[in-house]
Amino acid sequence: MHVICPSLRDCFLVLLCSALFSSVAIAQQPLQRETKSGDATPEEAIRSFFTAIADADPEAACSLLVAPEKMREYCRIQSNLSTSFRSLAEAGEAAFGEEGRVFRAGIPAHGAMQRLAEVEAVVDGDTAVWPSNPRAPMKLQRINGGWRLDLYSSFQKPQQLKMTNLIFERIANYVGEVAQGIRAGDHQSVAAVQAELRRQRQLMEEQLVPKLREASK
Repeated sequence: MHVICPSLRDCFLVLLCSALFSSVAIAQQPLQRETKSGDATPEEAIRSFFTAIADADPEAACSLLVAPEKMREYCRIQSNLSTSFRSLAEAGEAAFGEEGRVFRAGIPAHGAMQRLAEVEAVVDGDTAVWPSNPRAPMKLQRINGGWRLDLYSSFQKPQQLKMTNLIFERIANYVGEVAQGIRAGDHQSVAAVQAELRRQRQLMEEQLVPKLREASK
């Protein structure tokens, strides 16, 4: 699941089709990061960014962006999203053992890291694109010798960034709440957890799709 989706409709649909509901698990291995204000190659910058997000370190993530002051809320929410999905994975495995490992598949930054090994960035002088999502390739710029992700320019207007943040924050909140429910014994099986996640997803769709359409105009 690619966490960076400049197209709001793509963002929403990708998340609604989350691997949370698949049977494939992604191993949660600690990610190693060297934080700096840019990286020597586009791939290093992308890896450092997603590692910072996975580690719930929004300041480190923002340091790897063009226009970081405009993306601080975005980085904070993405970090919270990773925290919520990790909490769900841990709670699921603690409650349901091997069967609960299915929830590891939902951690967004880990999916992006996997694709980095499969899709190379295309460099053109001091700019580059990472076509992990061909419909909305990630842009990068080389600034003072270091590469940074240019996520802000992907949003056509501030309202789109605001809506993207709203969507991801809502997901982070309900995934975190479901994780708490697992720990409290509110859900007695993996199927029950998945049903609750679907219910929350559908509720979010009903509430946000009209706003999403308006923001996309």
